Amino acid sequence: MLPERERFSAFQEEFAQQILKMDFIDRDARCPRVEVAFMTLGPVAAGAGSCTPAEFIRRNHHLKDCNDDFRLEIVAKGPLQLSHAGEERIYDIGWGHLMDQARPNRGFAPRGISVRNVTVRAAALN
Repeated sequence: MLPERERFSAFQEEFAQQILKMDFIDRDARCPRVEVAFMTLGPVAAGAGSCTPAEFIRRNHHLKDCNDDFRLEIVAKGPLQLSHAGEERIYDIGWGHLMDQARPNRGFAPRGISVRNVTVRAAALN
């Protein structure tokens, strides 16, 4: 029922909260776009994601989803500015990082981003 220009902004907050379990801030005033695909394979999931310039923030209140997974993420298009576990780094194409989903994090993609990832449940690593 919404005009095309208003659909994304009306849906983006709900999408990020329910699917990604984080806040999403659009940094592309032209035509924001987010694509996420993943496949669960038992205790492991493989996925890919891409977006136009944006900021993704997993704050303390998001942590109550009990997601204690670890995610290995490889940057296919970047750069990605990431704050996680008290460190701030910039990851370029081909670089990767291991992220603990039980800790807050903030990712900023100033020119858009594309990533590939593998997620493993913490219990599966025991």
